[in-house]
Amino acid sequence: MKRLEIIFWAALSLGALAIVIAAVTVKRERYATNETQHYTALQRLGEIARIKFHHAQLHTLFAEQAQREEKHQAARLFRAIAFSEDAQCRQCQEAIKNLGGEFITPIALERNIASTQENIHRATKLKDSHRTAKAYPMILKSIASGNRYVTRILVWCDADDAHQITLLSTQHILEDSLTAGYYYVCPKCGYISEGSVATPICPQCKTKEREFARF
Repeated sequence: MKRLEIIFWAALSLGALAIVIAAVTVKRERYATNETQHYTALQRLGEIARIKFHHAQLHTLFAEQAQREEKHQAARLFRAIAFSEDAQCRQCQEAIKNLGGEFITPIALERNIASTQENIHRATKLKDSHRTAKAYPMILKSIASGNRYVTRILVWCDADDAHQITLLSTQHILEDSLTAGYYYVCPKCGYISEGSVATPICPQCKTKEREFARF
């Protein structure tokens, strides 16, 4: 009888030990998975932030060239896009900071500016290429990881790029008129409204219209 009791308690102890080991293993695996996802999220945000930083610089240079050519509407749009790209860069930087990471400011771009018409084509091609090669894959991977915070920021950035491509394709931006339409840009997410602000709040981030910057 005593022997059976010893066997019973030994089996019970081994079972409890196996459960504890399994729980610890699962916890470690979950921790490792979370750490990997966290690191990946920071990497994605950092890459987009660097791209947006360079795009803001580039469109500022495009605006200066358009102003020299007296292409006033194109200059306005380029300045609006530069402001939008900077806002998106700041959004990514804030997310990186909130997730415990650090953003290192990239080195400035070299000045390589063509005519305004060529710069419009270059800007459109650059954004189109960025959306296909970088933005889409990152958004899909972020959705798969379940990180809604990072996904929302990436989707905002991509939506702004799509809208900017549409604005760059309009013919009137090469007009010389000083009195042509203005552009209004949300300072938080970078959304651009052409001509006037159609709604009292930003359709993407709900920032109030009175805070928009005008170009």
